[in-house]
Amino acid sequence: DSNDCRQDDRPGSRSRGARSPWPQCQPSASLDCAVLRHQSVVSSRCASEGRCGGTAARHHTDAERAVQLDPQNYLIRINLALFLHAARRFDEAIAAAQDAKALKPEGTQIANVIFSSRLALGQTEVAKQMCESPATPIDESDRHRCLALAYHALGRQKDAEGEMMKLQALD
Repeated sequence: DSNDCRQDDRPGSRSRGARSPWPQCQPSASLDCAVLRHQSVVSSRCASEGRCGGTAARHHTDAERAVQLDPQNYLIRINLALFLHAARRFDEAIAAAQDAKALKPEGTQIANVIFSSRLALGQTEVAKQMCESPATPIDESDRHRCLALAYHALGRQKDAEGEMMKLQALD
């Protein structure tokens, strides 16, 4: 339906009447706004590349708004988790990734966000256990990278190098 995604040009909107780049989405059975998905990706890339400058808060708000507008969308939720991780808000990134996991338990990006966040929080043993577990849905290359980082952080240099060799062998 053409009203699913339209520009929000209501007076008093975030830009004081200026046309917002955000779509105003109306609930529908087939709500799948490509613009929302794109904006959440832009927000997470902005944070991860350090180019948000003074707009980081706006990008975070935009990413959260995308989740509010389409709460059943795995990609939007994982992009919020990626944004939060890049913004060094690791506890929030883990929570957002867990929310994404509730929608798509087999999602391989979830483990990357949680592992990286746990490692950044100094929860190295938990991160290692997650990477070692065959129950953790993660791509083979990401599993080797994950283990290499965890082993290195734990001072297990030989094991870390072994995982790096396995990772390089996949190329």
